[in-house]
Amino acid sequence: MNYKIIVTGFLLSACMHLGFSQVDSLEKMQIDTHAHKTIIDKTLSLFEYDFGRVSLALYPSASLDPASGLSIGAMPVIIIKPKPQSKNMQAASMVNYFAYSSRNWFNARIDLLLYTSQSGNEIKFVTNYVSAPDHFYGIQQTERNHNPTPFTIQEFKTRGNYAVRLPYNIFAGVMVDVAHTKISDIKIITQKNSFLAGVGPFFSYDSRNHVNYPTKGEYISLNVTHFPQFQADNYKFTSLEFDGRKYMSLYKDIIFACNFYSAAAYGTMPFYYLHQLGGRNKMRGISNKFMYINTHTTFVQAEIRKHIWGRFGAVAFAAAGNAYSSLRTVNMAHTKYVYGVGLRFLTNEDEKLNLRIDYGRGPARDSGVYITMRESF
Repeated sequence: MNYKIIVTGFLLSACMHLGFSQVDSLEKMQIDTHAHKTIIDKTLSLFEYDFGRVSLALYPSASLDPASGLSIGAMPVIIIKPKPQSKNMQAASMVNYFAYSSRNWFNARIDLLLYTSQSGNEIKFVTNYVSAPDHFYGIQQTERNHNPTPFTIQEFKTRGNYAVRLPYNIFAGVMVDVAHTKISDIKIITQKNSFLAGVGPFFSYDSRNHVNYPTKGEYISLNVTHFPQFQADNYKFTSLEFDGRKYMSLYKDIIFACNFYSAAAYGTMPFYYLHQLGGRNKMRGISNKFMYINTHTTFVQAEIRKHIWGRFGAVAFAAAGNAYSSLRTVNMAHTKYVYGVGLRFLTNEDEKLNLRIDYGRGPARDSGVYITMRESF
């Protein structure tokens, strides 16, 4: 199909141009709020509170997600700036999200990114509770299943890492993944209600000039997480993940971002822990993260980001990926392609924290609208 050629060409040509000179235009994107306060700035100030190095913003939230539907809730955002004498110049941020949706989803999420003041050691965790109806599309699906099996999920999960900062922008530490999941109202498979706890080494290299909106640099991470068997009938598996990202300024405030991700899992595991394509960060345009799941996934996604005016920006993105059971079973004909556009709204000027609204198109006339905080990668 023509759109597949367009997506593939976009990804390949974008990744081949990583040798362009990088012009740091982050300063040019600053908003001179002292000189000119717009009606948007004045409205946002009603929801923002400063307490020295700590700032709190209490934003109302309305979002549209392909799986959960229309959600209404609140989104408190906490920013903690580093001390002036700190060696670490990155601010800590905590993005919280509490919402209830038109499809009876209740979702509570805490997204924490923290750097210790003196050493710059990294603490990164996402804690999420969800109670929702969802759909099981099958395992090793190569085409979209238009008749998925409904089920109900209640899950409390926390996942993240603590890493020590080493010389040359290298971090080394430990990855932790803990979840208690209850699956019910599903007729096709017998799914245990399970407690899972995994731990393993984590390594990363981070030369980005900003964690929330980088305009140059690289981020590479590798982790191996092992989930031991706690009970005789419980699961036991090991998961490996590689995540590589590149950022550069093409011209003035036009930013290029590219992401290569590959993951593999070995052992006996529940379907909701299999690696996935789709969602708000991985291949936007596949409307449900359970639509294409398997023990292995690989994808590449690229994005062009452009500041438009004031607090507003725009993006265009594309991605290609596959879910498969092993390297021997990879079939390029089963590759999934997505593409889309998005709007950005800068909620925190100093920390470059964006509210993003993305529309993605996927295979089999699939599509999705995603509204959330932070860039997808």
